[in-house]
Amino acid sequence: MDFTNTAIGIERDFSGTGLHVGNRTNLNLGSGFSLFGQAEGALIIGDVRSRLQEVDNNGLDELASLYLTSSRVVTMIDLAAGVNWQQYLSDTALVDISFGYAIEEWFDVLDVVRYVDSSGSGVLTQDSSNLSSSGLFFELGFTFDF
Repeated sequence: MDFTNTAIGIERDFSGTGLHVGNRTNLNLGSGFSLFGQAEGALIIGDVRSRLQEVDNNGLDELASLYLTSSRVVTMIDLAAGVNWQQYLSDTALVDISFGYAIEEWFDVLDVVRYVDSSGSGVLTQDSSNLSSSGLFFELGFTFDF
């Protein structure tokens, strides 16, 4: 088989509704500084939609086209820790700055389509997979009382 300018397009989407709970705890250090830790979790019922399209010959030949939908329960956890500083700018204005590290994990939220055998065409399998993100964050907030 001769492949010329093969392209693969993958689109994934999740939408749902559910319960989201969390807690944040601060340890005050003085002078407006505090250490914080927070944990959140969610239980979401929703729909996962995945589309895969593979074309060859500059888009003239369609090799594969799949559109998958499924309903499922998805769980999510989010953990964060860092340093916070708050200072009143006036009697009615507060500045709030946070810096820290966060980890977020969504379980079974992605549908992954894989080729089972590279020598056979159209032999595919479907699995569910997690979505993870982690990294440093910086937040800047202002609160005004009227």
